[in-house]
Amino acid sequence: MSVFGNFTDSARCAGVELRHTCAEIPFSAQLTEESFPPFPREGIPAKVGSRKDSRSSGTRQVTLLLVLAILFLLIPISASVAETVWDQALPVEAPLNIEWVGDLEFDGVRIKKLRYTGSVWKAEPQRVYALYAHPEGDGPFPAILQIHGGGQTCYPSNVAFFVKHGYACLSFDWSGPRDNRPESEITMWHQDFRGEYMDPEDHEPGQNFIHHAVLASVRGIDILSQRPEVDKEKIGVQGVSWGGYLTWLVNGLEPRLKAAVPVYGIGELEKQWSGIGQSLRNRSEAFQAYWKTNYDPASFADNQHGPVLFLNATNDFFGQLDECEARLKQVQVPHRRSYGANRMHSLDPESVNAAMAWFDAHLKDVGEFPEAPVLEMGVDSKGVPVAT
Repeated sequence: MSVFGNFTDSARCAGVELRHTCAEIPFSAQLTEESFPPFPREGIPAKVGSRKDSRSSGTRQVTLLLVLAILFLLIPISASVAETVWDQALPVEAPLNIEWVGDLEFDGVRIKKLRYTGSVWKAEPQRVYALYAHPEGDGPFPAILQIHGGGQTCYPSNVAFFVKHGYACLSFDWSGPRDNRPESEITMWHQDFRGEYMDPEDHEPGQNFIHHAVLASVRGIDILSQRPEVDKEKIGVQGVSWGGYLTWLVNGLEPRLKAAVPVYGIGELEKQWSGIGQSLRNRSEAFQAYWKTNYDPASFADNQHGPVLFLNATNDFFGQLDECEARLKQVQVPHRRSYGANRMHSLDPESVNAAMAWFDAHLKDVGEFPEAPVLEMGVDSKGVPVAT
């Protein structure tokens, strides 16, 4: 599996001349009312008290108190959850307890295997399996946190890809037990949320492995920041599919990131995907608000830290274009997009080159990212639409 998804020959991109240009999105963003509904502090008492009916003032006062109590419970739910789930979860106070458990070689790159504590659940450290490597020499090197897609794992090929491009790279497994992979090379999540993208209805906050994958990502950045051969001021993140989804969340939470390349995953699942989206639509409104606020890129897009290059296919099932554009309009840091025509969850070599040019420009200060092309629409003398 390629580091950028279903593009299976990404290694040859190292020698391909960059000729890709990416469109620029105007800077514009503000919190949406859907994500953080305002508390209507004004108008409610006057409106309720001004109703002309035969009730006594005491009855009206009781009614007013009930209304205010309901509003207090319901209206600020999004904001309050947002302030508790991640503020309580981060930083993870437990020691990393890094354990180097072996090494391997892939395509001439020596890669180390390790385990570290990514999070804690019910007083039990969640030991994350990961791979790490860096270019030859003492550095300091820029670094990439690489986040794999759903159902995949940390592949040596992904780590080697970035090392060959001059980056240290850490990639961790967040899928957990599946595909008969040996326990020595997986992250053995707690049984409470193993294999669960979404909390059960009677959940405890964070009872899903998306939550713990985010925490493991932040802890991965901790590891990179501590490595003597890594330039801690030059760390980026790249993720594909569900890893792209996670990239939006991590880049929204982590100010140490200086560049991000999410691929495909864009959020708003209830609008665009039958699987998890259907499950979400079947949940209560309160749960949907909890999920959207804490785990949907729509609630993180306006707080991205590293400049964003978003890669997608024009017909991608996990990144429909209307939602892609809605998300990018929220982003306030420098950002571009690159859409591959009819690629359906895969990328072409030009998109991979664009991603590396983005990282090089922001993490290596090498070269400039290509200017966005200008597209003009019009009609010819016969009234036929033309684009130039």
